[in-house]
Amino acid sequence: DSIKSLAETNDCVTKDDFLKRVNISDELNEYINRHVELIIPIIINTKIAGIVVIGGRIGSSQITKKEVNFLTQIGIYSSIAIQNAILFDMATMDMMTELKIKHYLTKFIDESILVGDHRFVVLMMDIDDFKSVNDTYGHQTGDDTIIGVANIIKEEIRSNDIAARYGGEEFVVMLRDTNLEDAIVV
Repeated sequence: DSIKSLAETNDCVTKDDFLKRVNISDELNEYINRHVELIIPIIINTKIAGIVVIGGRIGSSQITKKEVNFLTQIGIYSSIAIQNAILFDMATMDMMTELKIKHYLTKFIDESILVGDHRFVVLMMDIDDFKSVNDTYGHQTGDDTIIGVANIIKEEIRSNDIAARYGGEEFVVMLRDTNLEDAIVV
């Protein structure tokens, strides 16, 4: 309950204020007293997603109120950046397969062409006779099949390649920094 109050204020707090609000073990209390000066909550959707812990300064000068305000703003902007990254992933990722969506990949390909990066190969694939899988075994088995194929694609591509679910049981992979001869091996 006391930790939740950090989310309500969204403020950077001193170790003394933090220790007044929380009930923690003696060992953790001692560590915070010895090594921590400020605690900055990272708030996402009114919940604490994490904290940034600031240790004391080298030397004897205290952290000023202006610095506390600045660090509070850093915490707020960090929360916004994390929230934006989560929303970006949600908007560009197929939630069932965790592959990118078609629109993301086609836009990425278009931008690559516009900047003159033509060293890539696009693979299109689908699951043969997929309708019969759904008709014979049901849609849950069909979904499991799509997820299984997506997992194989994710395991087999390199970190700089992009895989997307094109629609239904269709997939597209952009092999970046690849020529046609190398793509044939894939």
